[in-house]
Amino acid sequence: PPSQNLKGLRNVGNGILAAWFGNQLWFSDAYKPWSWPPSYMKNFGWPIVGAEVQGTGLLVTTLGNPYTVFGITPDSMTSDKLNIDQAGVSKWAIASVSGRMIYASNDGLVMVNGGHGSLAESQLFFTREVWREKYQNHLGTIQFAEYDGALLVFSRSGGFTPFLIRMDEAEGAMSELPGLVAQSVFYLVTTDGLYLSNGNALLQFGGGVAK
Repeated sequence: PPSQNLKGLRNVGNGILAAWFGNQLWFSDAYKPWSWPPSYMKNFGWPIVGAEVQGTGLLVTTLGNPYTVFGITPDSMTSDKLNIDQAGVSKWAIASVSGRMIYASNDGLVMVNGGHGSLAESQLFFTREVWREKYQNHLGTIQFAEYDGALLVFSRSGGFTPFLIRMDEAEGAMSELPGLVAQSVFYLVTTDGLYLSNGNALLQFGGGVAK
């Protein structure tokens, strides 16, 4: 059975679930969510911060290096360390946008594409010094969401002004959203909508009339 310490449950596809605790990433048997054989577990050199589904695998961030994990069965999962030495800062700050994975680090937004990680696109908007000055004290509450080819970034505690960065054909455009206040966010497939919650209020992002 799964350990009670597991957290961060993810549906990898092919009936496989993944979750982690400490520096261990665990997988369930396909279509058997009650069965988590220790032989499927992967150890990493650092404690895991977060993970997000990427194709038939996961992008895993740790307190050290990020990793990609891929496989079509739980016993065939393989892990590869990415080329960039950037730790993850929050399990909520990982998202897939326009075919690329993005996660928050202490130095900016790390873009991962084809197993290659880079801060180059982040540095179009933030130097390392600017990023740390604006966001360092709030990285524990930072959260990402994908919206129509753009990355939405906000703090669940309201620690900084939320912003939206385009990753589609308008790549390179950034807009601050000073009126946005949210404590959580989720995407609803049935309505193709992104929803924000704040207290007992539930709002659809981009669902109103432009003013």
